[in-house]
Amino acid sequence: MQKIRDFTDYNIDINWVVGAGYEEKLNATIASGSMPQVLVIPDNKSANIVNAVRSGMFWEVGPYLKDYPNLASLNPQILTNISLDGKVYGLPRTRPLSRAGILFRKDWLDNVGLKVPQTIDELYEVLKAFTLNDPDKNGKNDTFGLSDQGAAIDNLAIYFGAPLNWGVQPDGKLIPSFMAPEYLEAMKFNKKLYTEKLVNQDFLIAKDGYVANINQGKAGFLFTAVDSVTTALFADLKKLNPQAELDVATGVSGPKGEFIQADPGYAGLLMFPKSSVKTEQDLKNILGFFDKMTDKQMIDLTMLGVEGYTYTMENGVPKVNTDLYNKEINPLNQIMVKLGIFGPKPGDTPMETKWKEIVASNEKKGVSNPTNPLISQTNVEKGAQLQKQVTDARGKFIMGELDEAGWQQALETWRKNGGDQIIAEFSADYAKINKK
Repeated sequence: MQKIRDFTDYNIDINWVVGAGYEEKLNATIASGSMPQVLVIPDNKSANIVNAVRSGMFWEVGPYLKDYPNLASLNPQILTNISLDGKVYGLPRTRPLSRAGILFRKDWLDNVGLKVPQTIDELYEVLKAFTLNDPDKNGKNDTFGLSDQGAAIDNLAIYFGAPLNWGVQPDGKLIPSFMAPEYLEAMKFNKKLYTEKLVNQDFLIAKDGYVANINQGKAGFLFTAVDSVTTALFADLKKLNPQAELDVATGVSGPKGEFIQADPGYAGLLMFPKSSVKTEQDLKNILGFFDKMTDKQMIDLTMLGVEGYTYTMENGVPKVNTDLYNKEINPLNQIMVKLGIFGPKPGDTPMETKWKEIVASNEKKGVSNPTNPLISQTNVEKGAQLQKQVTDARGKFIMGELDEAGWQQALETWRKNGGDQIIAEFSADYAKINKK
């Protein structure tokens, strides 16, 4: 904290809140009207935050960003995604626009004599071989291809050419991805995987078990964030089988080309209440602080900590005391506009370099959700409930318990119960924001 104060020349104090109780504390703080100058807002599209913004509670910061060299370079797509009613009301805690990809057992791939899949057909062949061709060479029929927690269809739909969550039609009307014909084709492919037992049969209730399938050597393929390959998520696999080799790649090409599921590019916002940031000059001072916090020195500080304390240099490479870093430094990333962990750093392993290159290349191929900057009041109130009905029908279709006519009926039910209203509201908001 002292290094931050010295570098930025700002006297900053942070009120730390236990993560599990943050939402409750945040709501109570907003309701009290006695707020700090900066609030971390995990979900800036929640109903209470949207209402607070529209009531004038927070500063609009978009017009000021051009005056700060680091903040002026924020990705325009991320700024669009965080916007409300076409305006930017805070600073994003930025993340890569797409971390999506495939993770797989490289040793299994070698054992079955196949290459990294580049197409949907090749993906099918790999999953089939991982199931039927004894990829772990133990002489038993005890493996399967894909480990899924019910979300594989989201990746597959993108590969087949469906939009991400929502798509814009030529007339400007928005439709949910599950109404696109490409989505149905992806469901049929997913059903084929399920019927042939190339995917875990409990995919609807797998939850964290989909990772366990990899760690226990049962499955060899996963749709996931590529950076997970160098985290502790798969440490148990190495304990079970030190020879196991994981690898990652970007997605596969579908009938319409190569597309990757994009992320919003941010994990909540830093927002500035007008009740505590009373003047425009106060706002400019605070933005100046966050601009300095995106200098390389500060990004390195929050990525490594203090030399001689949380890390030491060995042969020109920083060696971090992970326990001390997690306790005393990592929480500071909660107030960072930019994180250092996604960029190249000295001492990166070849696998870290590989996934960082994939993340960088994904930005050009990512399929974004056009409703990120939009608000539908009906979706806020009923969207999750209506989506569950579609998700349930989707699961039944993949498991063969619902035919195509039944799927279409589920979509009609979604439309009648509020879906058409969500479509209308998103379409109207999209037209308002994008009018020439």
